[in-house]
Amino acid sequence: MLEDLLKGHEKSRFILITDSLECIGRHLLLNWVESALERCEKLFLLCFERPPDFFHNWIQPHLRQKLICINGNEDWDETGEMTFNLARVLEEVAQGEGTPTCVAIDSLTLPILMRPAPVTCRQLHRLATSDHVIQVAVVVHRDLTDQHACGLLEHKATTVIDLLPSVSGSGHACHIRHCRPTGKVFKTRESFDFDEAIRIKRISPLKATQEPQKILALTSQEPDPTANLDLSFKLQLSESEREARSQVILPYLKDGSSETSTSKILYEADDADDFDEEDPDDDLNI
Repeated sequence: MLEDLLKGHEKSRFILITDSLECIGRHLLLNWVESALERCEKLFLLCFERPPDFFHNWIQPHLRQKLICINGNEDWDETGEMTFNLARVLEEVAQGEGTPTCVAIDSLTLPILMRPAPVTCRQLHRLATSDHVIQVAVVVHRDLTDQHACGLLEHKATTVIDLLPSVSGSGHACHIRHCRPTGKVFKTRESFDFDEAIRIKRISPLKATQEPQKILALTSQEPDPTANLDLSFKLQLSESEREARSQVILPYLKDGSSETSTSKILYEADDADDFDEEDPDDDLNI
């Protein structure tokens, strides 16, 4: 799924990449930008964390003429208030009407911190639904952004790539939720790695033994909500009780055996039984 999204085989209007300090999504965005430049005529890149030269120098030379970098850190007033607005990007994108265009944002965390999250989400929605905008891809740091803002962004996004650390300590893992234009939702876990040039290689499905450390840690460290309650009964099951419960075969479940049960009906005739040997449906025959 990740490879199809990068190459554009899977259509998605709005791709949201969520990362954290443990697994940075900037390198994944770099690969997406280079791949998007292969299939669009123009790409607007909004830079809030890295200078435009960082992205411009990494892109292959024959694609650089399509890349338009906008430095979001230059728009500040004398009071230290951020004056940059995504509406400015909308205006510049509108000038190239009819030209297939992509938009990328290296970090959406700063605009969300400086402005209300609903305002930013509405502007992103306008970008993603523009007639000649093929795709919008943004990175947001989930460890620096409140859950309400992340929830709004995930609701608007057609694809959410949640980056997670790998169990083995090498490589990367991600959880992908992709909604196709037909409305069908796909969820998958994949692992990938980067080569020396920070280009993605070895994309493969994530095996059960390679579940991300973050999910395992959250499961093992989940607090007990009844720990501080004075209850006369238990709400939690012990390990032995969980195992015993899992072995119980419910009435509506098959036990896995191939044997079929047989039954017989035994009837003892009574003297008072009235047997009529005539067919009651004889008069219906034509």
